[in-house]
Amino acid sequence: MQNFSFFVRPEPNVVYKDKLHKVNVWIMRAILLVAFAFSDFYSVNVTIMETALSGALVNFRPEFLYPTVHILSGALSVLFFEIIGSLYYSLIRPLCPPVQLTKKGFMSYLRFTYVLISLLGGCIKLIYLFSDLYFYVFNNLIDVVVTTIGLIVLYAYINKHYVPDTIKSKFIKLAFIPYLTVQFVRVLGLLL
Repeated sequence: MQNFSFFVRPEPNVVYKDKLHKVNVWIMRAILLVAFAFSDFYSVNVTIMETALSGALVNFRPEFLYPTVHILSGALSVLFFEIIGSLYYSLIRPLCPPVQLTKKGFMSYLRFTYVLISLLGGCIKLIYLFSDLYFYVFNNLIDVVVTTIGLIVLYAYINKHYVPDTIKSKFIKLAFIPYLTVQFVRVLGLLL
């Protein structure tokens, strides 16, 4: 009988270039929940209205329905964000072991970036609040463009401060391939 053992590379001791990693995780998640709810505010309202008008809820619209659905939407977004962010870190960590950034540091930067992305995307979406056609046409494009720009800035920052000079281009390529693949599949799915 064979005894299998797995070697897990220890996380590095990091000297952080800023104080972002010291922010409490739960405070950052609460801010992220509010940012996600703000970014998806109009989408959730449209979904509630379409559900109410198409079903048995035509005459039933209690006041607590809107805030409850917005909070649940934000909470689900944070849950999926945490799962996907952790999985993403575990996938890129073995590919770029010389990168001196722990999971806690990576997730702190990712949370902060997504707070900014969600707030910027939500502000842009407010422009389309009163024009349904434009919102449906540009909603996903706004998400893709703002997220891509935000992540480029994040990876440039990480690349500048935590990645050794010998693997800078390799890190950017390996870090962006999964993201671009997911966005390509998402855009194709929306076009179909």
